[in-house]
Amino acid sequence: MKGTLLPLTAVLCLASCVHGGLNVTTGPIQLYDGSPLPAESVAIIQNDPNMFLVSVDSQSMQRWTATHDVLRVQVLPGRHVVVAQPSARGGFVSMPLHAIDPPAIY
Repeated sequence: MKGTLLPLTAVLCLASCVHGGLNVTTGPIQLYDGSPLPAESVAIIQNDPNMFLVSVDSQSMQRWTATHDVLRVQVLPGRHVVVAQPSARGGFVSMPLHAIDPPAIY
């Protein structure tokens, strides 16, 4: 039993990391397909420590907000839907979510 416990634990740990259970992202989170683009070719969405990002373009940020106070999300330039909520650090304990959708610029 002892001989199979260590490999089984290693496999389960690796599976949780691959599935996204362990978050070791140090840089900006890339929310577009393809290889990383130069900094001047992407837009950055960054939160304030007194608020947290709930989602960007319907992609949940919960996985990252659990381990990071400030998120930097890289997106392609254009129109995006950002949902944010004040954190308890900002003095707000409970508030409904608000979607921030800027008007189109022509």
